[in-house]
Amino acid sequence: MTYLQAMQAELFSATRTPSSTPPWSGSGSRWASPEQIREVPAGGQYADRVRADQGQAARLAARGVPFIVIDGRYAVPGAQDSDTLLDLLRTAWADTHPVVPVAGDAPVCGPNGCAFPERA
Repeated sequence: MTYLQAMQAELFSATRTPSSTPPWSGSGSRWASPEQIREVPAGGQYADRVRADQGQAARLAARGVPFIVIDGRYAVPGAQDSDTLLDLLRTAWADTHPVVPVAGDAPVCGPNGCAFPERA
């Protein structure tokens, strides 16, 4: 179980609330020891990922949080309502998955599935 999965399991199972003492403080948790937790900031294991995120944030002119990046191309600064985020997700999907019309009289879908034309 990953850290995120374990944290979500605790938060959504009512054994922990967002305001309770974090599981990574003090004596550790069921998924990481105090030593492992202390090693992360000092160890540099994630330094390349952090630098990449910082570079992307600078290129996208991120100036605060929350700052959401979708598909590496769409940036959403600040808190947004769910309709705005859904519209952005739909736009990003449509940009990367265009509907391609099929020409001719041949059926697009048949008993063995659907055929899609090759992308140019």
